[in-house]
Amino acid sequence: MTLILSPEPMATNVRFLQAFSGKSPTNTRDAVWSLWKQKKFKHYLWLTSIDEAIQVYRDDGGFQQESPVAELRQLFQKTDTLYSHAKRWELFNLVLNDLQKGKADSTENIIAIALSEAFPEECFKRIFENGRQKGASPFVKASSIGASDLVGKMLQKYRETSTTDPENTPIEVLTNIQEALKQATTESHLAVIEKILAHDSRFASQDRVNQIITQNADRPSPFLQGCNGHAIGPRSPSELARREADEQSLKVLCAFMAANSRLAGRETFQKAVYPGSQLIFGYLLRADREGGATYVQMPLSFRQHIESEEAGQYVLQRGKEAVWQIYCEEILVSRNNWADGPDKHEESVENQGSQLLHQAIKHRKVYAVKWLLEHCPKLSVYKTQGSYPLEILTAHVPNCEARKIMRDILVPSVIRNAEMYTVRTILNTSKVEVNEISLPLSQFNTRDFSFADYVFGLTSSAVQPSDRHHLRCLNFEKVLKSVDFPDLNVRFPAGIQDEMRTDNSEIETVLDWLRRKGVEEIMNINVPDRLYSSHTDLTIRNCVCGFKVENLNWRKMNLYLDNYDADWKPTEQPVWAKSLKKLSLFSDGTPAVHDHWISRLPKLRAQGLQAVEVYVVEDTMSSRRANEVHRELRKRFRTICDPIKLDYTISKQRWSISDEQVEQRKLGEINSSAVGPKVANFIAKFNNAHKEITSLHSAKVAVIDSGVVGVRHSIEDPNPSNQLPVIHGSDFADRIVAGRSFVYDRDGEEVPWYLASDPHGTQMTRLICAINPCCEVYVARVGENSKSAMSASSIEKAIDWAVDRGVDIISMSLATTDDENRVIRKALERATDKDIAVFCSTADEGNNSGSAYPADYDTNSENALSRIFGVFAVTACDGRGKPLNISKEKGYSYRLVGKDVLVGAVPFLRSQEIVSGSSVATAIAAGLASLVLSCRRIVHKNEAMLDRELSRRQEIIRRFELMKNEKLEESAKYPLYVRPFKLCGAKMQDDFQFEEVLIRAFGDKPSRDLWT
Repeated sequence: MTLILSPEPMATNVRFLQAFSGKSPTNTRDAVWSLWKQKKFKHYLWLTSIDEAIQVYRDDGGFQQESPVAELRQLFQKTDTLYSHAKRWELFNLVLNDLQKGKADSTENIIAIALSEAFPEECFKRIFENGRQKGASPFVKASSIGASDLVGKMLQKYRETSTTDPENTPIEVLTNIQEALKQATTESHLAVIEKILAHDSRFASQDRVNQIITQNADRPSPFLQGCNGHAIGPRSPSELARREADEQSLKVLCAFMAANSRLAGRETFQKAVYPGSQLIFGYLLRADREGGATYVQMPLSFRQHIESEEAGQYVLQRGKEAVWQIYCEEILVSRNNWADGPDKHEESVENQGSQLLHQAIKHRKVYAVKWLLEHCPKLSVYKTQGSYPLEILTAHVPNCEARKIMRDILVPSVIRNAEMYTVRTILNTSKVEVNEISLPLSQFNTRDFSFADYVFGLTSSAVQPSDRHHLRCLNFEKVLKSVDFPDLNVRFPAGIQDEMRTDNSEIETVLDWLRRKGVEEIMNINVPDRLYSSHTDLTIRNCVCGFKVENLNWRKMNLYLDNYDADWKPTEQPVWAKSLKKLSLFSDGTPAVHDHWISRLPKLRAQGLQAVEVYVVEDTMSSRRANEVHRELRKRFRTICDPIKLDYTISKQRWSISDEQVEQRKLGEINSSAVGPKVANFIAKFNNAHKEITSLHSAKVAVIDSGVVGVRHSIEDPNPSNQLPVIHGSDFADRIVAGRSFVYDRDGEEVPWYLASDPHGTQMTRLICAINPCCEVYVARVGENSKSAMSASSIEKAIDWAVDRGVDIISMSLATTDDENRVIRKALERATDKDIAVFCSTADEGNNSGSAYPADYDTNSENALSRIFGVFAVTACDGRGKPLNISKEKGYSYRLVGKDVLVGAVPFLRSQEIVSGSSVATAIAAGLASLVLSCRRIVHKNEAMLDRELSRRQEIIRRFELMKNEKLEESAKYPLYVRPFKLCGAKMQDDFQFEEVLIRAFGDKPSRDLWT
């Protein structure tokens, strides 16, 4: 209980105190002290000296009354002697020590402030005294316990009493403040830190930021737990406490950065990466995008740095997996458009990702390799600084577990994201050991041999596991580019028709064998199944179940899409639809089947299906019925596929090709044979770029030859009266703009230019369109076939007709000995006056040939009087530039490959797929010249202005000069050998950037030096 004393002098209260205490003290002070010992007296007014206050404090373990400040302040200010100053200092240190040791509460903090207010100047200067024997200074003690008000009072007193300039602060004071700031940072006393930094912002140093990072090294980042840094789900008390501690640490960091913006710099970023703090690293990456008191606005230089390639590479080199995950989510995904999807990445993303992938491989960061290829799969085939990722793996990573894991990640990615030729190039260049990446069985002769017997022999190890040595060298990668089966729809000889009524399972056997071999994914499955007795729907389900299949081209009539595995619910999607992107369907015209397909396509689209090809099988219905089904399917698929953005094609097709029919080659196959796979890759990119520029004028090429093979089918034409035919079954038909025949039969009737009796003209036209798939073709027929005589008059008229059509190039894979009246020469002069480049072939009779026109009018003709500038004679050579035995050795401008070039067979005519000769070389030269003009027109939009400075013909000549052989030792032997792979000035890499190559090669001043 508390004793209340009267305001009378203390001597008058002696009797009362004696009665209360039960003792007889000699004076009032003894009585009061006795009551204090008995815990019956709590006031401090009776104290007359600091000695008594110190004794009370020590005996009682602190001042026990809740609000003794006012009473103590009166006591502290009663006397002002050096003795009382010293005693106040002693009591002040006692209070601070107890606070630092956790033996006192906030009351003592208030008492300490009261004591400091009573300090004189002489005594107050001692707050920064270290006292090595006595421990830390009072200022450091106050900072370490978080006494922010006391720290603030001390700093205020120091400013009021200090006579020195802040720039000349004594070393002892600076040291104490730095130590105090270090202690406050250790305990995350934000208020103390703010007081000190408000006193002098120079104390916001990199050392303190590094200290914060080190203290939070083991702190997981809240940014990995949920959106906007909030944990997912309910929080336990411990989680709440950790979250509060994290917030406090970030606020402390924020206080330093707010006081000194330079702390938001490269060193802080690097320290957060290594030794690393997930908490601080996540804060640095997110700070400038978040609001609230915890975050500060980062300077622009810091934001630019964290988004740079240098920062990403440092994270890979020094950071841990959690730091990498934060960097990916906050920088790559949120800022650098990595979230747009693999098919929408910009070139900058691929460049940055390629550098990061190379660094990840070098530093064996498997998790980073996985993340990069998951978000940008094409990085595995992207060449940076002359090396593919697999080359970096074999060159910089020794044999270890990390190398094996990264190899198993990179090889499947390469298989998925490159064409077969590029895949082989990368694997061979990197010298990495790989198993089989495809199973090509399409060449098996099913007409003369049993495919089922072959399959049994191939997979017998699967049937007989005891035969361990059977094909033990035949192993496969987990991902296969394709599995191609032969045409199973063979015509059985008489007497074995019963085989057509048997159940067939050879496809299932092969795929099950691959599954046993460890194959998990097949990108393309091509099965030309039988029309009758084909594999059942249940068999197809068993075949594809367990594989990831992107393109399923199973020639199965009326494929049933609800092929569910036994473990799947009927309402779920087919198992193979999970990874399916392209599907081929074959219809016999049954409406119920069409209804089934239409109902399932939206679900398949939701699963990832991107395209569907539907074929109306003409073998099962009349021509009229096939047309009806075709129109009906186009209408229904347009209704269902357009809203869900599903690509589709509807076409008619025969189930199998008869002996009289031939399968035509695609342009991509032809150009690869004619100019090589690298130029073919360039042509594919050129084709895509050309289509995007609607206002671009295509290069116009006139083909003067034996006509082409076509059928009566009209297409759109600027002249409605001119019904143009489409080439039957070919993919270059839409490039033909106009045609004209200058050949007449015995009755004087014009022989159609679109109904050729010889394959030569069709094959030459196909070659030109294969090299420049965006050119416009003008067909002029001047002969029955390549061996028949062609009149000079018809050639003259054909040249004039082409000139009137405004063509850029004339291709004449022909030669005639008739130009007695010089009509061909005059026509050629009219053409060259219009800046038209004319390519013509030499006569393939070696050096025994006589005059051959128009080749004898070549720009470099031996007869100077017959030369026409702009007429280029072409002869054939092999792949090394050596002239063929049938080729001329001189008297021409260029020599190009013309040996064993694939052009494809021509339908309805006896023809060969592979041809040779100067005619082929001439068509290739014309195609390359048209490609040169088209590329230049992409780069230079204002063609008319450019033509006044540099003619089309001069551009072709300059480009062909760049493609000539540069090796001195070979130039003497084959000086005119043109190499198409030097089209852009240098040997193009597999992963070249089309726009960059195009601008550098076809800009204003292209040169050889640019590419050396």
